[in-house]
Amino acid sequence: MARPSKLTPEVQRIICLSLERSDPYNVAAAKAGIGVQTMSDWRAKGEEESAKIAEDENYQPSEDGQRYLDFYLAFSAADAAGESSFIEKYAAKARKGNARAIEFMLERRYSKNWGQKQSHQLSGPEGSSIKVDSSLAGLMSLIPAVVPDPEPETEPST
Repeated sequence: MARPSKLTPEVQRIICLSLERSDPYNVAAAKAGIGVQTMSDWRAKGEEESAKIAEDENYQPSEDGQRYLDFYLAFSAADAAGESSFIEKYAAKARKGNARAIEFMLERRYSKNWGQKQSHQLSGPEGSSIKVDSSLAGLMSLIPAVVPDPEPETEPST
């Protein structure tokens, strides 16, 4: 017999309240007495159920599937409310001329929307492309440059 899930309405409530306060995920999970990976797994299962419903309007989740779907929807709403709360704090700080602390948290906690976007492009001399030889012969030719020749063995003196 399978053990009962730790995903109860009370655990969900604790996690959602924590997210609405913009707590990091690991803090929200710890407050609810679960691991952050467990919380992430529940969210992923709920997202899968949501995708199934989007694909097939006649799809009916199982009892467990519905519990994960409900968690996913509540989690997403609470996380969005937490981000919104940060934005309100940012606006208030910005009006007072001191928004750097809130910017820092937005960049890290909600990096998808607020993080700095960086991209790097590598090129050879004068912007030319870099040739990569991943053939066995090409890789074997690199060995002498990486592995030094062994020292010749000497016979022990008596």
